[in-house]
Amino acid sequence: ITATSLCTKILYDNAEQATVFIIDNDVITVSFSKATYEVTEGRGSSQAELLLSNPSSFDITIQVMATDITAVGVSSTKCAVFSSENDYAMGLYNITFIAMMNESSIDIHVCNDQLLEGNETVHLSVISSSLHDNVTSVIPDNATVTIIDNDPITISFNQ
Repeated sequence: ITATSLCTKILYDNAEQATVFIIDNDVITVSFSKATYEVTEGRGSSQAELLLSNPSSFDITIQVMATDITAVGVSSTKCAVFSSENDYAMGLYNITFIAMMNESSIDIHVCNDQLLEGNETVHLSVISSSLHDNVTSVIPDNATVTIIDNDPITISFNQ
């Protein structure tokens, strides 16, 4: 047996056999594929893609928090029950990377309100993960979703 830098301990059971323990020192980081995403009101959702630096042999679940910048969020996933002021479903979104995959995405639910308000923004941030013990690092990452207002300006004249 030739020991390398990955081998941290060799225990000889007898002269012909040895047990080698290899400590996985691979670092997996997570990041958004882009810094900004756009979606038009009424389109249902904005898809934000996350990437792992390396595929993993086990599933990894990442939590992303969606919070207000200029948009107004509500704690729900269905825009049908929102009042006219709400722009998107805020809160925690779970993303699971299936073993051996390094791309996954979440849908940020966007409402179709009736307010003429201009474009608004939502902040996305990676806040936690369910990583296996041997994964030592996750880079916190952020992205912004711009919700493009689709409400027309109507001008009428009284005669």
